[in-house]
Amino acid sequence: MLDSGSTNRRLMLASTALALLLPPAMAVAADPPPSASDQPVATAPAQAASSPAQGVTTIEAIVVTARKREERLVDVPVAASVLSTDRINEYAATDLESIGNLVPGVSFQRSGGGGPGATLSIRGVGNLAVDYGTEQPVAMTRGHAIDISQFDLADVQILKGPQSLYFGKDSPAGVVAIDSQNPGDTFSGYFTGQHEFVTDTWAGEGAVTIPVNDTLSFRIAGRISDMFGGYVRNNAQPIADPFPAEAGLILPGAAYPLGPGTRTEAIRATAEWKPNSEFTAVLKVLYSDYWDRTGAGDEEVGACGPGVTHPSSYGVPDPFQGCTIDRVTSIGEPPQQIAAGFYPGQPEDKPFNHSATNVDTLTLTYRFPKVTLTSVTGFYHQYQDDFDDFDDTVYAQAIDYQYDTDNTFSEEFRAATTFAGPINFTVGAFFEYETLSIWGTDKIAPTGPFGGVNYSGQPLYEPIPSYMIGEYNSTILTESDKNTTESVFGEADWKILPTLDLAGGARWTHEHKTTDIGNLFDIFDYLLGPVNPGNPFSPGGVRYYPTVDEDNVSPEVTLTWHPVQNTTLYGAFKTGFLSGGSQNSGGISNIIEETGSYVNGVFVRNIAAEDAALEYQPETVEGGEVGAKGLLFDGKLNADLTFYDYNYKNLQVEVFNSATTTFSLHNAGSALNRGVELNLTVSPLRDLTVHTSVEYSFLKYISYPGAACYDGETLQQGCVNNQQDLSGTRYGGPPVSTDLGLNYQHPFIGQFRLAFSVDWFWYDTGFMLERQANTEAQAYSSVNAAVRLFKPGAHWEVAILGTNIFNADPWLGGGDVPLGSPGEIGGVAIPPAEVTAQFTYHW
Repeated sequence: MLDSGSTNRRLMLASTALALLLPPAMAVAADPPPSASDQPVATAPAQAASSPAQGVTTIEAIVVTARKREERLVDVPVAASVLSTDRINEYAATDLESIGNLVPGVSFQRSGGGGPGATLSIRGVGNLAVDYGTEQPVAMTRGHAIDISQFDLADVQILKGPQSLYFGKDSPAGVVAIDSQNPGDTFSGYFTGQHEFVTDTWAGEGAVTIPVNDTLSFRIAGRISDMFGGYVRNNAQPIADPFPAEAGLILPGAAYPLGPGTRTEAIRATAEWKPNSEFTAVLKVLYSDYWDRTGAGDEEVGACGPGVTHPSSYGVPDPFQGCTIDRVTSIGEPPQQIAAGFYPGQPEDKPFNHSATNVDTLTLTYRFPKVTLTSVTGFYHQYQDDFDDFDDTVYAQAIDYQYDTDNTFSEEFRAATTFAGPINFTVGAFFEYETLSIWGTDKIAPTGPFGGVNYSGQPLYEPIPSYMIGEYNSTILTESDKNTTESVFGEADWKILPTLDLAGGARWTHEHKTTDIGNLFDIFDYLLGPVNPGNPFSPGGVRYYPTVDEDNVSPEVTLTWHPVQNTTLYGAFKTGFLSGGSQNSGGISNIIEETGSYVNGVFVRNIAAEDAALEYQPETVEGGEVGAKGLLFDGKLNADLTFYDYNYKNLQVEVFNSATTTFSLHNAGSALNRGVELNLTVSPLRDLTVHTSVEYSFLKYISYPGAACYDGETLQQGCVNNQQDLSGTRYGGPPVSTDLGLNYQHPFIGQFRLAFSVDWFWYDTGFMLERQANTEAQAYSSVNAAVRLFKPGAHWEVAILGTNIFNADPWLGGGDVPLGSPGEIGGVAIPPAEVTAQFTYHW
């Protein structure tokens, strides 16, 4: 055991890295063991093994099985949380949001409609920039991977902190790898049916393994769910349009009484071929489809300015909602006349948000006596579109329709040695080619239909578009990106002593990115003029072509010591980076007017400055961590303690203009991220386990002198020339998050047994966004609980699962509401107390 640390570390990271080459739900070639923070749970044998007749039947047996895996991981010097199948199924975690809720210090939160699709963070480090093109600092492809349904999983691996060596670019916060089940060698399968009573959600999930012969096996798995109800009440009612340019129109109010009304469908096919002991091929094909009633359907206005009792749009109060946290909102749909006159025209005026994803992977592994070669080829296609209202009022003045596509091809080849001597190596190369395209249009002002007249009298950059006459659009934008990534990496492991190991390596990455972006139409060109300071958007007909080339070398060194068996002490120096690029904000500010100038009365563009205004630099990180792991007292105590300290430079941060509903992206100065995390699992009795996890993270801007002011910020509050100095300011979500839980089994009647699970989660108060009041998350606690009835050796199980059972309704923080008055803060409502009945049958 003491001699296995170096090999375990490299193989665990390498196998996990293979999963990260492609989007989630793809299995890796190997099955890495769980970490000390993986709590075995009290479930029926159907949950613990693919074949119930051979599955474990008691907590004691589950702990023994998990302990064998933990003994392998305790040697690995990595801060990780690995959720087993049992832990994932414990509370029916079937999407990334609910999976992230199981791990303190981890947050995966869907963002409405378009944009990056999600805000992901580990140890408080997440995406501070809402942009279609930005990469996620948590490596798991782009944010819309959060829309992929999660089912038939083997485990979820969350590696914390920078992971540049084995995961390349874009992992300065950490890594998420999700492994689906591989086919077995016997005919088997399962079906699970669920009904959640509060939101009236019905779901079904199942899988079947079909072995063809001794070398070839298939597995087909799928999941479908439909939320017929919801948990956010939309209170918008019909009302006359109050804006003069839209006089006579009747706003219809809410399209649906409840949101978000999600619907998911997904299917995965896996083929595994093992013609001999040396070669393995695994092909996985996944299709997942996500739909909800509106991307903003779970958003609410939680606070308003002093003396204001109702949110507003362009200063007109919305009578159908207050400024309170109550899972009640007022999001109106546009009238049919505007929906039909909103180019290219909506077939109906009801809002929607839709995302479809296809993921294909082929993993080839060949094992020589001392070298293992692995090739992973992947293709990722994602299509997203939505039609929505984002001003969070009945007046529907910030309506948006957009669609975007992402196509990514990737290939990685790696070789890992297992020589008998003290030194071993892992080397590899990676290539990725990605194309992004976006078509988006917005209505952000009650200007009425376009009359086809250039009222400004200024020269235009495009002819008056006849197809826009009579339309209500404010802007139409198109953009496309082509991104290429090439990298090579290598690591050497030196076993200095049987109990002492030194590993070090680096990854070199080159990226080339080209962008074609611009507005096809801007109504303010005709009202104010293309270069008028009052025109908030880039003129129609103007294209920008920024190009970004980046090179990065990210080294990493880890020293590992095993003083006694089943204990590990380690220290690591790590670096990483988050790719730079060009802004893909969905709305381009008037950078022509901002960067150009008049020469002899003629306006002259500064094209170089325009491209530079759209570009942002890569974010880098360096620092280290020390940790201790142990499997003690004959395996009854599993402990994992980590201290970390990292510095981030050139933070990629968004600037939001609530008046124009546009985002821009720039680089801040530097920031500090340090903290401690503790994970304990104790098994004091045969049928009882207790687990706890505690995460403390300290985030602070070291230098951020040019931060944007928030809407309505005054000179006395620190806003000077539309900028404020945030240097020395704490930021981020809850600095402390905890989980305390237990799992217990007890005989019931005859041979039947009951399995109980309960988890208490607590989250500290977060910090204000840009020092703006009411943007910080509130402290709160939430309790999950479950009870299962099963008979050891039987094929079935019934369960009642409860999440947030005491109906915590906290404010998770937010930002300025588009088109709202200063102090209006919008955020996301969390689901209420939910109760799910579940039946599972295995064969």
